[in-house]
Formats: sequence, structure tokens, C-alpha cells
Amino acid sequence: MSSTGTMRGTPKRPQSNLSSQFNDSPSNIPRPKLESAISESGGHSTLSASRAKQSKRDEAIRSKIEKDLNKKRSGANRHRQTRKAPPGTVAALKPNQALQIKPNTTVTDAAQLMAAKREDCVLVTDDDERIAGIFTAKDLAFRVVGNGLKSNSVTIAEIMTKNPLCAKTDTSATDALDLMVRKGFRHLPVMDENHDIAGILDITKCFYDAMEKLERAYSSSKKLYDALEGVQAELGSSQPQQIIQYVEAVRSRMSGPTLESVLNGLPPTTVSVRTSVKEAAQLMKENHTTAVLVQDQGQITGIFTSKDVVLRVIAAGLDPNNCSVIRVMTPHPDFAPLDMSIQQALRKMHDGHYLNLPVMNKESDEIVGMVDVLKLTYATLDQINGMSTGDGEGPAWNKFWMSMNDGDTESMMSGEGSSHAAPHTPEQTRSTMMSPDHSARPGMDRLGSVVPDDSASHNGVPDMDEHSALGGATGQISDTPFTFKFKAPAGRVHRLQIVASQGLAELINVVAEKLGGEVEGIGGMPTFEDGKLSHSGFALSYMDNEGDTVSLTTDADLLEAITLARQAHKEKVDLFVHDPEKPAIPPTLDPQPLGNPPTPPESSLRQRKRYEEDESEDEEMSRVTERRRSRKEQPKQQEQAIPGVPNEMLLPGALVVLGAVVWYILLLALKGRDMEDDINKSSLDDGYKPSVADSTANGHANMASDDVEKHTFPGEDDETQRRGSKYDKGDPFGDEEGAEVKYRTLEWWQAALIMIAETISLGILSLPSVLATIGLVAGIILIVGLGLVATYTGYTISQFKAAYPHVHNMADVGEVMMGPFGREAFGAAQTIFLIFIMGSHLLTFTIAMNAITSHATCTIVWGIVGLVIFIVLTIPRTLRKVSYLSIASFISIVAAIMITMIGVGIQEPDPVVQATTSVPFASAFGATTNIIFAFAGHVAFFSFISELKNPNEFPKALVALQISDTTLYIIVAIVVYRFAGPDVASPALGSTTSVVMKVAYGIALPTILIAGIIYAHVAAKYIYVRLFRGTPHMSKRTWLSLGTWLGIVILLWVIAWIIAESIPVFNNLLGIISALFASWFTYGLSGVLWLFINWGGWFKNMKKSALTVLNLLIFGAGAAICGIGLYASGKSIHDSSGTGESWSCADNSA
Repeated sequence: MSSTGTMRGTPKRPQSNLSSQFNDSPSNIPRPKLESAISESGGHSTLSASRAKQSKRDEAIRSKIEKDLNKKRSGANRHRQTRKAPPGTVAALKPNQALQIKPNTTVTDAAQLMAAKREDCVLVTDDDERIAGIFTAKDLAFRVVGNGLKSNSVTIAEIMTKNPLCAKTDTSATDALDLMVRKGFRHLPVMDENHDIAGILDITKCFYDAMEKLERAYSSSKKLYDALEGVQAELGSSQPQQIIQYVEAVRSRMSGPTLESVLNGLPPTTVSVRTSVKEAAQLMKENHTTAVLVQDQGQITGIFTSKDVVLRVIAAGLDPNNCSVIRVMTPHPDFAPLDMSIQQALRKMHDGHYLNLPVMNKESDEIVGMVDVLKLTYATLDQINGMSTGDGEGPAWNKFWMSMNDGDTESMMSGEGSSHAAPHTPEQTRSTMMSPDHSARPGMDRLGSVVPDDSASHNGVPDMDEHSALGGATGQISDTPFTFKFKAPAGRVHRLQIVASQGLAELINVVAEKLGGEVEGIGGMPTFEDGKLSHSGFALSYMDNEGDTVSLTTDADLLEAITLARQAHKEKVDLFVHDPEKPAIPPTLDPQPLGNPPTPPESSLRQRKRYEEDESEDEEMSRVTERRRSRKEQPKQQEQAIPGVPNEMLLPGALVVLGAVVWYILLLALKGRDMEDDINKSSLDDGYKPSVADSTANGHANMASDDVEKHTFPGEDDETQRRGSKYDKGDPFGDEEGAEVKYRTLEWWQAALIMIAETISLGILSLPSVLATIGLVAGIILIVGLGLVATYTGYTISQFKAAYPHVHNMADVGEVMMGPFGREAFGAAQTIFLIFIMGSHLLTFTIAMNAITSHATCTIVWGIVGLVIFIVLTIPRTLRKVSYLSIASFISIVAAIMITMIGVGIQEPDPVVQATTSVPFASAFGATTNIIFAFAGHVAFFSFISELKNPNEFPKALVALQISDTTLYIIVAIVVYRFAGPDVASPALGSTTSVVMKVAYGIALPTILIAGIIYAHVAAKYIYVRLFRGTPHMSKRTWLSLGTWLGIVILLWVIAWIIAESIPVFNNLLGIISALFASWFTYGLSGVLWLFINWGGWFKNMKKSALTVLNLLIFGAGAAICGIGLYASGKSIHDSSGTGESWSCADNSA
């Protein structure tokens, strides 16, 4: 075992001691729930459905960020094309292309860039494109979130590591990687000879690449032995076996140690599902780890890492202070047993694309530690570093990294004495600030052995002088053809390729051949003797990297010209062929303008060239600086959320429209009584026939209709008055003259307020998340379209009520159409639907209380508190009394909406707002069901009409409802989505800061309570009317009537409470309700009602024919919504089954 300190765990012990070492572990962290999470193989582990869902969310975040970045970015980053790198150098390790940003970039922008590009490390460059700093995902988690800083106000310059150590492309790979191991670096920037950024080394990637090549080499070692057996005479009998021993020795060392050997005996850091991201980051920082395990009721349910902080929190625009880790963790992580080898663990982590792996003791079923990819890489490299391949060849460390060289040449060599050129001389190595321990290492292959994947062209070159500027790369450069280009005196441009090892004489001959008869015009054919170019004949020159014209007179000059061009990442050398008595002519491809001035002396030309280059660079820097300044001064062009409407006018306009709607509703409430006196009070003297309408009521449309066929029903011919002096056989409440309890007391504006309180309260909470799912355009179209359809279906309900005045609820509807069976079926459906909605309101109450109190107590306790409040407020038996509460509900929801919009409006708008999206069908349809639910108040319309003083005025209440809810839905959905972005919370009141969210929830409590009370009242009234219809208990205050009403209320709310505790996921609950019930009561059933009351007259005329087709389509839409919605909601619950529990005390407001 190496003493370098990288193996910080307990030394390897016999198997009998393995379990005892960790049996007394203080972790007491139990085995995870999913048995399949533990895998002893190094392959892929099967992702759970919840992990797959989280992966889709990550891809969605990246996709949205990348689209936004593409809109902002005018050009792509520069990418340098490099030729094949010399073996044994940093360039041969193939550094990754570095992600570069400027110091004044905000942390939020940097995180989004990292998320989009899937990078963990970013280089910070100054105005000269030189490296100024470096930062990683760990820095963002520790220095920003862990310190409680705001990511949108902190710049990278404040948190980056300044002036990091760097390597050069020609630095020895061994020395660079040795430095990374000793210093504990995972990333190391790489620069070329001109100090330009060439890339960034990731030691884990380098290790994986080398490991894969060694595994391939091991699998083919026998084939290698057989191939070399026939040439043992030339290579020596020990050579093939030596190769096999080397590969097998490295592989054996890599496979040997287990995870138990690298653990330090300390348990992993754990957090609760309710822990905020900020607190989790602080724990990471305190415990010097980049990952924590997430617990829920003693079980490990997920893992949260610094990468999650970057992608799922900062880049997604979430607030670390009020975002719980359960929202952003990776559910059900994989685990590894103690006896898994390090190589297997690394393979498992590489294939699974994660950097941290919890370790479990299978005997005690406890999690005993956590390993990360860097620790395992260091442990393996430490093993390899201590190896020796035998016979004085040196440590296997060198050969391991040399196996990284490209294996494109597989030829074998014969002969003795061949050796690799040293990749770097001691002088060069010291100049790159690498490890001094290995700088003076002798050549790695002095005995002529062949390292796996070596190329024949890399051998046989004698060692260069240690002070040579070319180092070990000279052999490759001198044997590789390189392009030269020059312009002949006549203007013709020539390209040619020269191999440096052929010498300057070959270049002269090729140039002379290209020039032909033009040679005499520039001095004639030169001679090349004694390794130098003669003074007679034409001269050859080139421009070096400093802008000077340099003559080519020797073979060394030729080699240096090629080397400098390669270092400058040029693909050719621009050659000047000229008379030696005259200065060189620049090799421009553009035709020379007429009347050029005389050519100045060479010294003046050189100075002018330098001046022009400096001036050109200054002008370019000025243009770059001006562009940067203009970008800073000009605000970012943001895509308009609504085409044609500036984004800065969106919030003020929304508030103005909202105020107008509020004024409209309040005006209705204040003027309702005065308007009543002006209304024509002529009622349906013939028993409330649909053919008699209130055509004079405040200018509203005639309700009766030629569309409804006339029917007879009990009491039709009795002379009655709706105001109630006489008993109406068709009326559910009977004769109310002198009654103690009167039900038919509701004004139309009071009914409108009740309907608004019933409908808007819950529906508005989920609509911003709908826009985030299906896109802005589709969301608005669906809100408006479904609102219009809901208006028509509500009017159809009023027509059915006009035809059958005795109908008080859906059970009565079922009896009219299907007899006793229909009554029971429709009555059960209505009751179940209303109980589910009551449960959802009770669930919302617990969410609100957890948000307001920061989960001060168990969620079940809040459920019980809400249960008692709902029961008490549902005791009144008439809707008129409930209408007084609905006024408070309306004010409450409007105030909460305004606070929420202002709260999100003062924040920086989220950059990711999409007009359209591409989402799976199930997700899109699940979101659509939330819009359906937002208009799903129709189940109570029969009850509301039954308690109106004048049922003919119901269309007024319906119009007031639909204008109000459609307007509010559109305003709230657009504004909240525009500012909160794709991760908008559902309910939407949570889409703001912690303080504003608590205030908004507190103000919205009356709405949550009163809407639930209205649904409970309708459900209880159905049962109560069915029990006492036609009896004195309907209109008297008897102990039986009071006790029965209270008992019904308590029973319904207890059942609703059970529903709320059993299905803790808010959106999924809404999806089930919408799919199973709202689809029929709001849409499909209304089509059936119209067809029923118009039986026999469907195609009487064109109007009836069109309405028949329309109602058939509405019926079909209801059926489709029901079927597909049930599938989508069921799939959603299945996919999210791991993110919540029934009857849990856990915080459900996250």
C-alpha cells in the first residue's frame, strides 16, 4: 500500500473481520426499501420509474436552458483543431474542450450554462482570453448556496478560484496527472505554447479511457502472445511474456482492492426530506462531502449532490431557502456492497453516470459509508503507482498513462536497441511547474520493450539534446508531411508538402519545379551544400509567430518553421520565395492594386509589419470591448410572452384588468337589490314551462326556447307561484309560506358570488403549472375554449332545469332519464365527486398551514384542525347564508392573487418561457385535466338554481361566473408563469419567496375553506333533501332535522379527510377527479341532457341539426376526457409513487 496518503480508509482485513469492522458503525442507517438497488455487478442498475421521471425533468430543464442560450448567443465558442498529439504528453490525453465564461457572469447564468453543456467545471477568462480562474459545481454548492448567497446577484469573480495551476500541451502526461493526484485536483486547465486555452483535463475521464484500453489489452493478451511467438528470435524470448505480465499485473492491481479498503469508518451524511437545499449544502460543506443521503421515516429515499444543486436548483431558478431536497433529489440511489472491487464500483458509476455511491454492509443491512469517483480513482492510481513491471523497466504508472496513446498503428517492430524518445527533457518538465519527483525520470523504454497501443512511428528516434525546444515531439514532427504555400512572381499560388526529415534540399527542388522558368527572374537556382543554402539563387523565408521574416538556410530552420506552425495551430507555412537582394513579398492571395509604392527596406518593412499587427490587434480589442460595453448597456431582448405586448406592460396590465373584474363583481353585489326591483317579475304561471321566459330581465337573452321540446311532468297544470304561496308538486322544497327555514331566497348576484367562490378557488391554483407543461399558446387556447364550452353546457343545465323544475341534483336527473337505477347511479357519482373535491380542499388546507408555519407540526394534525373548521362552517342549511361567506372568499382569492403576482413580479423574470412545448401525451393530457377541473362547478348548478328566487335569472349568474373565471385564469396563469418559469409550483401560491408565499397562503385560507364548504353544502343538501323531501322537517328546526344535518356533514367531512390523507399528491388528486367526474358533469352529461330534452326534434331545422352535432361532439369529448384522463392520472400516480406516502407527518408543501 502506498504511503502517499491517498488511501485514507481502513487497511484490507481478512473476511472474518470485515463485518465486525462495521457492525458497530454509528450510522444505524437501514437498508433502502428497494432490494434491487444493491448490485454487485459493475453494470447498469435498473432505474426505477421515479428516477426515470427525474431524468426526464433534468432533460427538460437542459433543453429549455439550451434553447434560451441559443437565442442569446450570437456565435459559437472557438474550437481549435489540433493535429495528432505526441505520445506521453498532456495533449495525448485528449483534454476536453473547456467551457469558458467571463468573471462578471452571474452564478445563475453560469449554472444554466453548466447544466446545458453537462459540465462540472468552467474556466473563467479575462478580456485577453487568458485564464483568470476556475470554478466547479462544488464551489457553487459550497460558496453560494452553503453561504446563503443569492445566485442571481453574485458574480463568478466572487466565488472562483483565482489563478489556478495549469499544464501545457507538451507537458509530460505522467507529471501532470501526478500533480493532480498529489494536490487532490480533479480538473486541470491546459494551455498551449502561446498561453491560449487548449482544454481541461479531467482525471476521472483520463482514468476511464486508460482503464478501458487496459481491459481490451488484457482480453487480447493471449492473441498478442500468439502473434509474437514467431518473431521471438528478433525480439528476445522474454518480450511477449513480458507484455502479458505487464497487462495482467496492472489489471490485477486494479481489481484487487475493495470498497472496504477506502472507507474511513464514518457514516454518510443524511438529511430529511423536509431539509431545505440551503441546509443540505451547508451540511455538505461542514462534512467535506459533495453528496448527502435523504431519509424519510428511517428509510433512504434518495441522494442529493452538488450537481443537483447546479442543475435542479440554481439553473432551474428555485429558491434554496424554501425548496426541500425531496423536490430535487435523485430517488432510490444505487448501493454497493462492501466487498465490491474498486474497479467494479468505478465501472458501475461510469455506466450509471453518477459520481457518488453509498456502500452497504449486507450482513447488518446498514449503510456504512459513501465513496466518490475521485476517491476511487486516486486509490486505483495509487496502486498502479506502486507497481513495478520487473527487470528495471520502472513503475507501471508510466506505462499505464502511455497506454492512452492512440493505437492507430498496430505494426510490430524487430531489432534491438529501439527506444521511445523521451517525451520531455528535464529542463522542459521543470518549466511547466509539474511534479519535481518525476521530472528527471529516464526514458521509459530503454530496454526496447513495446508498450501496448504504441505506434511504430513513435520508436527508433534517438534522444534529442535536453535543451532542444522540440523535446520528445521532434520525431513525430520530422517524419510527418507538412504543407507549404507560396506565391510565384507571376501571381500564381502553389501548395506543396514537405517532410522535414528530407531536408531543405528537397524543399528547394520542389519549389524550383513549381516555379519553372520564373526561377531566373528571382536569382536563379540555389545550391545546398554542407547543410547550408548558398548565397546564389533565390531565397526562402517565412513569417514566424512574432511577425518577423526569418530565412530558411538549414535543415534545422525548416524543422523549426514546421514546429512553430504546429504550435500556432496552423495547417501550413506561408513561404516567401524571393531574390536574396530584395526583401520578402507577403504571400497575399488578393491581386495587388495598381500603383503600389516602392518596397521599403527590410528593416522598415519589419517595423511596419509589427506596427500594423499591433494596430490591428488594438482595433480588434476596441471592437470587442465596444461590443461588450454595448451588451452591458443595452437590456437583454426578451421574447414577448404575448406577441405585440411588451413584457414590462404585462404585470401592470394584468393588475388593471384584475381591478376591473373586481369592480365589476362588487358592482353586481352592491346593485343587486336595486336591480331586482326593475326586473320583470312575470314568472312561469303555467308551471315553469321552458316556453315561457324572462325575456325582459335586464336585457339578457331569452332563456326559453325553441330549442327545447315541451314535456309534461307532475304539477305542470297546477297554478303555482315560484315565490311560494302555494305548494308546487315539482318543487323540491315544497310550500315555504310561513316556513321556519326558507331555501328559495337567493338573488342571482348572490348565486354568481357563490359560483365564483366555488369554481375559482381551487382551479386557479394549478393553471400556471399547466402553461409550464403544455406551453403558453396551447394553455391560453384551452382556457378560453374550455371556458366557452363550459358556458354553453351550464346553459344547457338551466334548460333542463326549466323543463323539469323538480330536479334538485344529479340524482333527480338520473331518475328523469333512467328511472330508479339512474337515480342511485347518478346520486352515488355526485356524492363521490363532491367528497373528492372536499378532500382536495382539506388537503390544500394542510399544504397552506405547513407553508405558513414552516411545518410546525405533523400534517395529520393540520388535517384534523381543518376537519373541525370545515364541519363548523358547514352547519348553516341555506345557500343565502353561505353567500355571505362567498363575498369574503372572493375578496380573499383576489387579494391572494394580487399578492402572488406582485411577489413574482418583483423578482427577475424566468428566462425559460415557451410558447409551445414538446411533452409526452400523458403529461400534456394530465395538465389539460387541470383546466377542465378549473371550470368544473356544474355539479352544483341544479342546487343553485333550486334556491334562486327567480330561476330565469340563472343565465346572469352564469355569464358573470364565466367572465370572471376566464379572465382571472388567463391573467394569473400568464403572469405567474412568465415570472416563475417552468418550475412554477402547484398550487401557484407557492411560486414566490418564502415570506410572500406565507402571506399569500394566509390570505387565501378563507377561499380554501369557503369553497370546500360550498361543495360540502351541496353534498349534504342532496342527502338531506332525499331523506326529508315532502316532510315538515324540510322547513322546520326540529331536533331530528338539526341532528340529521349535522350528522351528514360530519360523516361527509370524515370521509373527505380520509381521502385527503390517502392521496397526498395534489396534482394527481385533481387529475383523478377531473377525469372520472368533471369530464361528465361539466361536459359529457350536458350533451346528453340536451339530446334528452330535444328528443324527436334533433334535426327539425338547420339550427337544431347544428346543435345536435355540437352536443354529440360534447358527449364524445366527455367520454374521451374520462378515458384518457384516467390513464394519464393513473400513470402519473404510478410514476410518482416513490415521492410521497399516505398518512404521513411529512411536509407536503414542498
